[in-house]
Amino acid sequence: MSVPAAGPAPANKYVTAVTLAAAPAGVFRLLADVEALPRWAPEFCERVDLEGGGWRALTVAGEADCTLTADEAAGTIELELTAVGGDSRVDLALRVVALPAGGALVTLAQVRAPEQPEAQFARQRQALLAALWGLAGRFAAPDVAADRGRPRLGADPWRSEWALDADD
Repeated sequence: MSVPAAGPAPANKYVTAVTLAAAPAGVFRLLADVEALPRWAPEFCERVDLEGGGWRALTVAGEADCTLTADEAAGTIELELTAVGGDSRVDLALRVVALPAGGALVTLAQVRAPEQPEAQFARQRQALLAALWGLAGRFAAPDVAADRGRPRLGADPWRSEWALDADD
């Protein structure tokens, strides 16, 4: 009996975190403003427009209807992007937490919809990572500023990226 070789399954969820030397309330306001998405995540979203009573974004994956729900007391932001003329959907969850020594911890979770092509998911993930690196440069903590705003992934447990298995 032979056992088929099992390669790594594509990840369906990614969680990324970054520490920022900024007041959590200000970071939350920036991230919770749907119109600010192209400013803090230009690699992921080129523009956001109000069309027909709803938001439409031009993202790395194309045009998508955009819904943002924010809860300032909990520090949570949910962003749902549904492809225009299609069933593909991207769900992003952000959380902004105050750090005991000052500053903010921002986590971003990206969930891959079953119908989303793996390559598209990977492009979005890379664009979102670049956006978080940009935030780290904009709100540079002392250990980040020395690295020109690019967090060293895995160098700090508070600022790293990891994939979650489908069962997590």
